[in-house]
Amino acid sequence: MNRGRYCFLIFLLLFFLLHWGGSYYLAECRNEFFMHNDGWEYMIPAQTFAESGSFISPKNQYFEAPRDFPMPEAYRSLFLPFLTGILLRCGIPVWIAASFLQALISTLLAWILFITAKRCSGNSLMAAWCAMACFVFHPALESYCFQYCSEPLFCLCICVMIYAFLRREESLRFALLSGVTGGLSLWARPTGLILLPILAVLWLFLEFLQQKTLHITRWNRRTLGGVLLFTVTFLAVIFPNALRNRIHFGSWNPASYLSGFTTLFSNSKENLQAYRYGSGPEFIQWQNKAWDRTVRIVRDLPPEFAGKPAEQNRYLVGIAAKTVKEEMTLSDYLFLCFAKAWHYVRPWPVTGVHAPIKFWLLAVTECALYLLGLYGMFLLMKQKKFDYAVLFLGIAAGSCFAHALVHLNFRYRVPFIDLLLYVPAGVVLAYLIEKMKTIRN
Repeated sequence: MNRGRYCFLIFLLLFFLLHWGGSYYLAECRNEFFMHNDGWEYMIPAQTFAESGSFISPKNQYFEAPRDFPMPEAYRSLFLPFLTGILLRCGIPVWIAASFLQALISTLLAWILFITAKRCSGNSLMAAWCAMACFVFHPALESYCFQYCSEPLFCLCICVMIYAFLRREESLRFALLSGVTGGLSLWARPTGLILLPILAVLWLFLEFLQQKTLHITRWNRRTLGGVLLFTVTFLAVIFPNALRNRIHFGSWNPASYLSGFTTLFSNSKENLQAYRYGSGPEFIQWQNKAWDRTVRIVRDLPPEFAGKPAEQNRYLVGIAAKTVKEEMTLSDYLFLCFAKAWHYVRPWPVTGVHAPIKFWLLAVTECALYLLGLYGMFLLMKQKKFDYAVLFLGIAAGSCFAHALVHLNFRYRVPFIDLLLYVPAGVVLAYLIEKMKTIRN
């Protein structure tokens, strides 16, 4: 084993131990941070899975019609509870298991970013180290790695999927791996569903750019076979959850049933008013009003919706559509969509949400990441490496469109934009370091 690989393994081990120790400390001493807002909604089905082998939601949540009976978990994605439940079934104490899992996911994420950047940069170790440093010093995603949440797991699935996609020309097994991890991303977060059409279309588009023709040559047939294998594998991975939902809830929904709640919240008149302010305390006040209205509507749902998430989902989406149609003009709705899209892509958080120090830390690091990442895309394209830039633009645009129609949050965009900027940012940092070395010599 060469010295560089030995140092890298030592770094990963220290990285893992730091994250495990930090996460365990937060779980024991700052549990409200470690579990944040959604943590218990993933932990409870994990515990029921460890105890009974089934994902059960024993009590009513704020986003569902009132009920007084347990039901199969329907509103939260099951990949994180499944992995946690396996550790709990092995007899590992809950906080050790949760912190260990988050540390392991974070370490694997750092590793896959390293090898992806190394591949994109032509085996540059400097670019690989710089890309991993961008992740380590990014306050948003790094803070999620010290919480019990689905973001790091979702990011890991996306990174492995992209790494396999970039190697798609080498072997069809990478198409298989890309499809598996793409499907698992849906098990981690419902928005993983948008990756299926995006990657299938981009795969064909990149082939067209390379061949400059739609003629079915031998290589084109191989490409079509890869796209078909990716698509079939992706669908096969998500099918069990669709079947589970069909058995329990009567619909073939391949994901969870929280979209009705978020769609209603996001397309309310109160939310429209919030985006008219754009930021500051008025933005928060109007979004709180939108939230309270949505929760009130859900709590006032008739008893027949209790335990029927598919019916509740359709009903709430219907209310949202009625609100847009009857209470907003076309210009109002277009403004709302464009305003949400701008909040999604802009490289700084909403003012008034974070304390001043945290706001400026996020704003500075996000703007730096955007500048470095976009310039890194330019450098890659100058080297005729179009794959990564096309992937970034396709995934970022697709996720922006999907979230602008439904709902967005700062953390929702991190896996689709910030995560994909680490690699080109690492490339440009390595380029600048080499330039500085040349000037110094």
